[in-house]
Amino acid sequence: TGSLLAEFGAVVLAHGSRVAVRGRSGSRLTYAELDAQSSQLAHYLLAQAGEGPLSLVALQLAQTPAVLVAMLASWKAGAAYLPLDASLPEARQHYMLGHSQAQLTLTDADYAAFQATADRYPATPPQPAPAPAPTAYVIYTSGSTGQPKGVAVGHGALRNYCQWFAHEAQLGPHDVAALLTSYSFDLGYTVLFPTLLTGGQLCVSAPEAVLEDAGATLAWLAAEQVTVLKLTPSLVQGLVLALGVAALAQVGRLRLLVCGGAPMAAADMAALLAHNAALTIFNHYGPTETTIGVCFQRLGADTIAGFVAQPVLGGPIANVELLVVDGQQQLVPVGVVGELLIGGRALGQGYLHEAALTQRRFVAHPLRAGQRVYRSGDQVVRLPGGQLQYVGRFDDQVKVRGYRVELGEVQAALEQLSGVAQAAVVARSQGQGQGSELVAYVVASAGVVLSEAQLRAALQAQLPGYMVPGWWVQLAALPVTANGKLDTAALPAPGASAGPQAHYQAPRGEVETRLAQVWAGVLRREPIGRHDNFYDLGGDSI
Repeated sequence: TGSLLAEFGAVVLAHGSRVAVRGRSGSRLTYAELDAQSSQLAHYLLAQAGEGPLSLVALQLAQTPAVLVAMLASWKAGAAYLPLDASLPEARQHYMLGHSQAQLTLTDADYAAFQATADRYPATPPQPAPAPAPTAYVIYTSGSTGQPKGVAVGHGALRNYCQWFAHEAQLGPHDVAALLTSYSFDLGYTVLFPTLLTGGQLCVSAPEAVLEDAGATLAWLAAEQVTVLKLTPSLVQGLVLALGVAALAQVGRLRLLVCGGAPMAAADMAALLAHNAALTIFNHYGPTETTIGVCFQRLGADTIAGFVAQPVLGGPIANVELLVVDGQQQLVPVGVVGELLIGGRALGQGYLHEAALTQRRFVAHPLRAGQRVYRSGDQVVRLPGGQLQYVGRFDDQVKVRGYRVELGEVQAALEQLSGVAQAAVVARSQGQGQGSELVAYVVASAGVVLSEAQLRAALQAQLPGYMVPGWWVQLAALPVTANGKLDTAALPAPGASAGPQAHYQAPRGEVETRLAQVWAGVLRREPIGRHDNFYDLGGDSI
């Protein structure tokens, strides 16, 4: 149940002079340097914390190699880490810091101060080694009650995942992986930790830079001779729309593409494999509560046709149990839709400082006394071959560009805005593999004239960009059913007039026209005007 530090130490001894991590700006650290600097930072953190054990360190750092130094340093100091995306609204970051009770916050300014005095601290781990916290990291996800909830994941669960992926992907010192999604979500951990535990090289990019200049991103990945990528469907679509399928499928020495965060269209996978017959694709699924991923399907040029005909989640990773049950927690037969329960070594510890919520979601194993399972809320069906197929959700949780969103949290934030009498938020599918987009329906208070721009700005001050609806519809009243509940079926579909199109001007010239085409493809909306704002249209860095 200890941390991954012992495995990392063995890699340092074997590959100390090899490059462990390289930033997009050109900065780099060898394994020996990463080990030494993380030890120095661990001493710095303990000095800052003063007396008493250090249990949780908040990392408020730009996505550079410093992030890896800080993660390892937290563990060496006996603490877990809490990643905080600097792009999140200040109010949300403030809530996470307060709710988590993190004892220290490490900012970019703090890290610069540490670097200026690093020579004062030993380049070996603190001795005696602090008793390790049972938790490896805490990641906050969207919460249905209006506030995010912190998912605590233990070292044992993280080790199980890393060992499985390193073996399944046959990772080794020859591999080069890239972290392109925010370290404040576990999606990128698929490549982050396993790469460092097998002597490979991890390339790190700021997430917002990936699609800002897709050509530069692929040129960088090609120059680094990347072999392994983990991408969301939105990132795949953005890179393909900008540069074409072949450019992504054949970048560098790409041999493995892991798709996760949301279902990816089987046709998109087939197109990639058609341009690189040697490529392997992992279709990967798993909630944050069960450590990165618990289910996968391996796909290649020889198996993609069957997947296109019948897309599946696949089967469990090592030491994970996947059960399909009915409302009474009884196993259902093959072919019957039920809720997916997840058990085994992948289980997270629960929700930080939320005992009641933890008890509701992490429940007793229906077959084994003394064991727990996680109620995923996902509707699945087990096929005759044993594989699982995704059907939908039992609740109001949706995936938007790879991020988990509770519709209730967005609605609660809307209802608190001045001038809003009623609000409803729904997710509308953008088609197979395209994920969902959020639509806000608002009713103004008496005598109030609502401005979409003001509402959007107010939400952006409270919620991450991916939780701000891309479409807005103002209504005189919300439709209700005979029993007084919201009639979602009666909500009007958003049209061109519902989006921020009031001052539309067509693109001019080849560059603007091409950019508008890329935006239209990624955001699934038209027309795109030359004065439109990418973020106002519902875009974000992912």
